[in-house]
Amino acid sequence: MTTTPPRRTRHPAALAAVVLVLATVIASFTGPATADPLRDPRSPSIPATEPTSTRAPAQTHAHAAQATMPRTYGRVDSSDRRAMARRGLRLVECDAAPDGGYCGTIHVPLDRAHPARGTVRLFFLYYRHTEPGSARSAIMLSEGGPGYSVTNTVFEKQAYLDSFGSLMAHRDLVMLDQRGVGRSGVIRCPALQRDPAYGMPSILRKVAACARQLGRTATLYGSGDVALDMEAVRRALDVDKLDLYGASYAAQDVQSYAARFPGHVRSAVLDSPFSASVFGSKGSAFDDFGTDLAQAVPEVADRLCARSTSCSAERPDARGDLAWLTSRLRSGSVTGSAYGYGGELRDVEVTESSLAWNILQSGDFGQTALSEVAAAADSLRVGDAGPLLRLAAEAETPQGGEPDPARIFSEGDNPARYCMDVPHGFPWDTDAPVATRMKQWEQALADLPDDQFGMFSKEAWVARPPSPFAPDVCIVWPGPRPTTPKAVPAGARFPAKVPALIITGDLDLNLPPADSEPLRELWPNSRYVEIRNANHHVFFAAFECAQPIIVRFIRDLRPGDTSCAKTNPETFSFPAAGRFPVVAADAVEAVGEPGDLSTAADRQVATVATAAVTDAFRRAFGPVFTDRGRGLRGGRYRVAFEQDRATMELKQARFASDVAVKGTAKYLFPGQELRAKVSVDGPGPLDGTLRITGVWFGFGVKTTVLGVRGTLGGRHVSLTVPGS
Repeated sequence: MTTTPPRRTRHPAALAAVVLVLATVIASFTGPATADPLRDPRSPSIPATEPTSTRAPAQTHAHAAQATMPRTYGRVDSSDRRAMARRGLRLVECDAAPDGGYCGTIHVPLDRAHPARGTVRLFFLYYRHTEPGSARSAIMLSEGGPGYSVTNTVFEKQAYLDSFGSLMAHRDLVMLDQRGVGRSGVIRCPALQRDPAYGMPSILRKVAACARQLGRTATLYGSGDVALDMEAVRRALDVDKLDLYGASYAAQDVQSYAARFPGHVRSAVLDSPFSASVFGSKGSAFDDFGTDLAQAVPEVADRLCARSTSCSAERPDARGDLAWLTSRLRSGSVTGSAYGYGGELRDVEVTESSLAWNILQSGDFGQTALSEVAAAADSLRVGDAGPLLRLAAEAETPQGGEPDPARIFSEGDNPARYCMDVPHGFPWDTDAPVATRMKQWEQALADLPDDQFGMFSKEAWVARPPSPFAPDVCIVWPGPRPTTPKAVPAGARFPAKVPALIITGDLDLNLPPADSEPLRELWPNSRYVEIRNANHHVFFAAFECAQPIIVRFIRDLRPGDTSCAKTNPETFSFPAAGRFPVVAADAVEAVGEPGDLSTAADRQVATVATAAVTDAFRRAFGPVFTDRGRGLRGGRYRVAFEQDRATMELKQARFASDVAVKGTAKYLFPGQELRAKVSVDGPGPLDGTLRITGVWFGFGVKTTVLGVRGTLGGRHVSLTVPGS
């Protein structure tokens, strides 16, 4: 996912469709994290790491299932190591850097205005080029958030290593934990780390406590200082040129460095970029009230439906359906009970504000909810609140598990960095006391036009709770000091001679494309690529398309063939919902194939029986880790995840109230193929057995139709239903 811009940028990857299957595949293919990846008998002082996060980055099934190939990188001889030591750099072999890498540390002043007050030890992973001679450049990257550690991941750092390995004949690779993150003097604020409840009033108290804990150092973690740290690492490695890659908030590292040290930048890749230069700028919807997200939500809902065969046939105006729903909820909330992820029955109330924040921007970046909201609105029109209430219950289901350990994601670094980077974008004076800031924020809110947030009312969009914009947590953080390095120095320009690639996804609800596009003008020598059907952090969210473009750009300073950015719809369409039938007679008929002997009623039963299976998998692949759940209209299912498949047992699961489905369904990760054999208890005599097969929820594999074959009411059926 994620927006008080601490919220907006917390999950890189995340956070493509963040699905449980991906996390399961990744966990099984990477294996458990070592207890002490930095253990080295020659350097016992280097600390261990906490276990790897269980949150899955946004990526494709195909890439997640690939086996990594061992690779040996260049070695650092004793003379090089001594030379580096004279420059303040220490390199050691370590478990955290597989395949022949090194762990590197260098000390820099924590407060550059007062260097005698102490240092922070920067930590990074270093892979040396493989060919003899000096490196021509070094690929330098970090992780976003702000707050994520690139060195404490298993999947991300391995994926970067595998992807950029082909470029490393004459290039080094550096993965840097920024100050305050991971092993670079991580910020630990216990109360905030345990319960970062953005959107709840208690968050301000916890953030203020974190700032008090840091004291005078609270203003020393901005992107300006990070850029100076990057330069210190470059000098210590004695590499003249950097190829910079940054995704989400890490793209600010790229911008902050390039604006200061253009002569040392060979290329720059900004993936789904956050930009302090764009935030709060004149005419930009990227502001402290989240106007950009209010504009993006209906666009993404419309795109998801238009690109789904099922939804587009039923909902030609998904944006209009969503507008009707927001208007309906302004006249009164919808209350009732529904099952959330895991099958827990919850009493829920849907308001316009909870629709905007709890549902449409839920833990999976809103794709599941956004792909169903138009159909749920249509159901509510005719008195069926069930689909909408289910979305609300799922949004309230706890995400489960422990918060990320601070070494993986530092909740304290999140505001410590962000609040230094965009003071110009806040509707208050950062030099004023908090009470004065609050009054200024209230006045700025009152001054906003009533239509500021499009189809969402101002009262619903900026509400507390659940809106995270009520107000931004930086309102209780100390403002930058005069000596605090700005994210981008005043008057600085991005280098005209440095090629830059700006690459994003058109379904991104974390940092929408409208937030990235202005960088085309700010970065003179840039190429802009927008990948259809991809969401945040496209290196993972659209791996088959984005990764080759990024690798080619670093290699050749040109992106090469980018046609996949437009053809991505042919290889993936999120399976949106077009209708939620109450009974089978309300459903769209499946399509007959040669040899089919079905009746119209048979074809409707086949549609809802298939939907019972795919609907269960949609829930199982959702943002909450669970092995069980409930059907929309009744029944239940259980799911087990293995390395190459997910196996579903359905027990009288009902997508329509008069069709119960029982049996086994498998989703095979290689090929993204669905295979199910189920018995169907339909209305009256419409019982039978069906086999359902085909590509569904496919990444890099063309999704067409699902085949449905078997018998219903004693008749042979040979049918198809859309696979998206």
